[in-house]
Amino acid sequence: MIGTLLLCTGLACAAQQSVTVRVTAVSGESVYLDQGRDAGLQPGDRVLLYSSEHGILTATVQVVSRSSARCTLDTGPMALDVGTGGEVLLPPRQPEPNDGRLTQEERPTLPEHPPWTAPPEEWDRENPLLAPAFSRRPEERPTQVNGRAYVRTVYTRTQEPNDNEYVQARGGTDLTVVNPVPWGGTLHLRSELLYEQADVEDAEGDRETSPRLDRLSYAWGGLRGQPFRAEFGRFLQHEFPELGVIDGVEAAARLIGASKVGMSLGAMPDVTRSLELGETAQSSLFGRYAVGKDEDLTLGLAYQKTWFDGDRDRDLLLGIVSFTPSTSLFVRGSAWLDYYTSSEQEKPSGFELTEAHLQGLYRFDPQHGIGANISRIRRPELLSDELSLSVAEELLELGTFRYGLFTWQQLSDRVLVDGRINQWIDQDDERGTNGEVRLALQNLLFSRSEIALAAYYTDGAFNSGPGVRFSVSRFLPPVSFTFWYDVARYESTSSQDALTQQSLHVSLDGALSSTWTVFLSGDYQFGDDQDSSTWTLSVQKRI
Repeated sequence: MIGTLLLCTGLACAAQQSVTVRVTAVSGESVYLDQGRDAGLQPGDRVLLYSSEHGILTATVQVVSRSSARCTLDTGPMALDVGTGGEVLLPPRQPEPNDGRLTQEERPTLPEHPPWTAPPEEWDRENPLLAPAFSRRPEERPTQVNGRAYVRTVYTRTQEPNDNEYVQARGGTDLTVVNPVPWGGTLHLRSELLYEQADVEDAEGDRETSPRLDRLSYAWGGLRGQPFRAEFGRFLQHEFPELGVIDGVEAAARLIGASKVGMSLGAMPDVTRSLELGETAQSSLFGRYAVGKDEDLTLGLAYQKTWFDGDRDRDLLLGIVSFTPSTSLFVRGSAWLDYYTSSEQEKPSGFELTEAHLQGLYRFDPQHGIGANISRIRRPELLSDELSLSVAEELLELGTFRYGLFTWQQLSDRVLVDGRINQWIDQDDERGTNGEVRLALQNLLFSRSEIALAAYYTDGAFNSGPGVRFSVSRFLPPVSFTFWYDVARYESTSSQDALTQQSLHVSLDGALSSTWTVFLSGDYQFGDDQDSSTWTLSVQKRI
């Protein structure tokens, strides 16, 4: 993994502090982190994740507990390794308006009160000695707008094995408006316009423009003093994001402490997030039981029923458990149970464990930690997949069991070592392994710089072999620079042919002003049966 590849990114980091995080669990576009409210994280904070496979990924914090947080990837669902490193950018927090009262600095210095000579004559132990402090209700706070608008263009040219060109351009916005109306609440908008162009050798070119709406919703309640929370529109379900995105409504009521019960109802849009309603409808009931004032132990249970084009599609029982007794230990598990009746084509009647995950992470301190993960995934039978009988027979037999370990160790102020190893077993008892060890020298030649060398090995279903990656990064406010060179020797499991493949990456990430940032990167892949280049330009305006 790339680990903490950049110390900061752009001017945003020049003015912000950052908190180092590790990915503890991944579910679709939701990513769980091992830091939370105690480390200063708040909803809306920006997250940078450094993936060895995908490069730099950005995300936004959605929900925060005392020692963990859930964020959503800006790119949508990605295959991200548990243990991936990153950092959360903490903007300067604006103090809440004080209703005209004097600040501590503005208050006059008062003379010291002489010592009490006698205790109070009357004192009721049931009443406080001091007058209670009052805070403003959420709907009384001023309107706040934050978010970003962006344009991103990616151009790819391949010359081997075929001469092809691809262009992808997207422009969009991700906004949150707090208290847009007098009665409070929060408006969320996340949408973009996507243009794709493909010019393939010996084939007719393809061009497509499509709007995408990931979120347009209004939520209110759920804050301190507001035990009821509701949200309607298009959104990723708040209490159980594993249940997916809906066009509908979700309502939840807080019971004793942080325990909750609720329900949701609506249509489920397709993966393209088009503006049309999806053909699948869903309803769900859920409950969450939290133990302790800091929610050290959380147990959740949800039941979701779906219909496709009016016909019964899925009966899903989802259970989760989260245990975070301290900022050092994080454990999370989840299980999906599908119930089948005699109407299914392939699956027998009864319950089937279609998905299960268990992740754990322990921090000895911020510089040393270890984690483990285990998962089992089988494909459920769904009408919405619209599979033919022959295809269903093959796909529904697929299944994977995975387990792995990862660690990071700061050996000194300048030396960081991290690594991971994973193994998998499929339905045919075929096995595979992948692992990586990385040594990083920080601030060795320059301040705010890192030089790293990583060695990895992949034993997959289609190819296997070793690889080496050398990387250099430096942050020189307001610009950060990254370079890496990667070379791997793969052997095909089918033909036994050995291929040497190499790649170069260069990127610049900087600030044009306090609100405008720009990102430019170039990638070149070359070697046996490979010759392609990719250029990326992204401009973003923070609001």
